[in-house]
Amino acid sequence: MDNEVAMSSARRLSPSPGQITARSAEIEGQVVTVSPLICGCVDHVLVVENQLVEKGALLVELDHREIDRKIAASSAEFDAALLGSACEQAPARAGRPQDPAASFERVRRSRARNGYLLARLWRLNAEVPAPVDGRVIGIAARPGDLVGIAQPLVTLLQSDELWIVATFDRGALERVRAGQRASVHAAGATFTARVDSIAPADGQALLEFVESAVEPGAVLRPGAPAAVIVDTRGPLVGKPLSGLT
Repeated sequence: MDNEVAMSSARRLSPSPGQITARSAEIEGQVVTVSPLICGCVDHVLVVENQLVEKGALLVELDHREIDRKIAASSAEFDAALLGSACEQAPARAGRPQDPAASFERVRRSRARNGYLLARLWRLNAEVPAPVDGRVIGIAARPGDLVGIAQPLVTLLQSDELWIVATFDRGALERVRAGQRASVHAAGATFTARVDSIAPADGQALLEFVESAVEPGAVLRPGAPAAVIVDTRGPLVGKPLSGLT
């Protein structure tokens, strides 16, 4: 049904002599799904759909109150173990034999240190950052949700870059050249694109968006159908969009 709508849009664009209509076309882009490394309850969602984010920006924060309590407890235990270690080393420096409990204190100190470091790691993992620069195109997390490891929380369009893969009839594709201007109609809007490359064996051409008043990433999503008309007569189009601005 979506492809039928897209092709209906292509017919409404009314190609002129010297223009070629693609048989079908689809918007594509690199989609990155962001998931947590630990289980927990979502405390805050810090982004909204269509927001541009930089790599490392905080997207979602899990409830870390219990983790904070564990950090405080393990820190106190570690401090106590270090104090015990200082006390057990005093007899050794004085030349007296160590207390038999020294081995126990060493084990206790090691366990306390490991517990503290593990709690700190869990605290870091309660924050879910963006792994790449991009645009938020989907949010599955809501405050109060219980989430598991690797459960999708946020979806990003990497670098906010989209392109179009268009399929042409064989005879039509022979007239398509890299650099030709094209009109792309999708999601109720029309964009300008240029032919970037051609794959004759597949009957397809790859097109890139060029400068436009409307940012493609703000209204289009990977997988969406599109209607494409290539102008085989006009001048070649120059520099394409560079994604994030």
